[in-house]
Amino acid sequence: MEPDGFARHYEDAAHIIRSLDRLPAIEQSPRALADDMLREKDIAEMPSDDEPALVLPDAAPRAAVDRALARISTMFWGPRVPVDEARATIREWIRGNLA
Repeated sequence: MEPDGFARHYEDAAHIIRSLDRLPAIEQSPRALADDMLREKDIAEMPSDDEPALVLPDAAPRAAVDRALARISTMFWGPRVPVDEARATIREWIRGNLA
């Protein structure tokens, strides 16, 4: 998948996670929902905090994500979340809710 297709999701997910205390509660815990999604085959495996997309260990994919975010930067308004901050927010949430 090309980074342009998902790069903004880093920021979107981080904004949602950071807003959870102001959002309505959901009926299931995140873990119960993820377990249900596994059973229903909506996801192939439980997300982990060391997913390559959340770690970006290789320079080439990281640079591609940075370029994609730069290309779409004028399309959005409001506070931006740097990709490193967004990935850290997502990894911390996964550790606290799905591990």
